Amino acid sequence: MGVAQLRRHDIRTVLDATDLGKLIGEQLPLKRKGREYVCVCPFHDDHAPSMYVSPMKQIYKCFACGAGGDSLAFVKGYFKMDFREALVYLAQRGGVTLTPYQPRKHVAEPGDAPAGRVARRTAGIAEQ
Repeated sequence: MGVAQLRRHDIRTVLDATDLGKLIGEQLPLKRKGREYVCVCPFHDDHAPSMYVSPMKQIYKCFACGAGGDSLAFVKGYFKMDFREALVYLAQRGGVTLTPYQPRKHVAEPGDAPAGRVARRTAGIAEQ
């Protein structure tokens, strides 16, 4: 993917395609507790379940160490990946094709601000 930026809608598509409960459940044993799940937190030395996973909200939170977030945050922390690596991993896992971001190229014209205004002002001074 190189250094190209990714479109924001791709990030949303990847998050929507990822089931956080299933993702975490593949790495850690989850125990149902009401509408949520609990597990031992992998981000600190935990002996009692302190991490809650909410499949409905697609977030997790450890009430002992404070770790929490969405699927991207979990993958970044658990697998020690940067944002791009985590996004590509989840995209491949969810069958999402990422689109490279193409910034719009703006060609400056003489009247464009602020450079255009400066050019007009200096041109007027030069004519005097």
